[in-house]
Amino acid sequence: MYWLLFALALTTFGIDTAYAQTVIEVPDIQPCWQVDGNNMTDYRNVWSDCGAEDDFLAFALMPWEWITGGYFSLILVTILVIITYVKYQNVLYPMFIGVAFLPVAYTLFPEVFIQYALALFVVGVTSSLIYLIIKQTKDY
Repeated sequence: MYWLLFALALTTFGIDTAYAQTVIEVPDIQPCWQVDGNNMTDYRNVWSDCGAEDDFLAFALMPWEWITGGYFSLILVTILVIITYVKYQNVLYPMFIGVAFLPVAYTLFPEVFIQYALALFVVGVTSSLIYLIIKQTKDY
């Protein structure tokens, strides 16, 4: 017991104190529906301020993207993959769906979505390999 306390006291002498007082400046992001200040009751110019004429899909998803911090598409795809897995109890179906939609996701969604889709694909392949190694190699 005493040797453990001695080793603990000995290791603390050569370690400097760490200071984590770094200031991280976050820019003030104002959504397009608050362009005229904090007047959240005046919605006459939202259609033109938020660019509904240019991209209606982005305009329709804009509140959900703002609420989820830009990860609405990721959350939606994750929910669909989980629903597919729960319904069919098979990892291969969500994996095939993800592979089929990778070209569409590459053209429509940002690069973060592709990285997340590949991460989901790796999870599916790993879980199917674990299933093959553990479940299929047992003799019943």
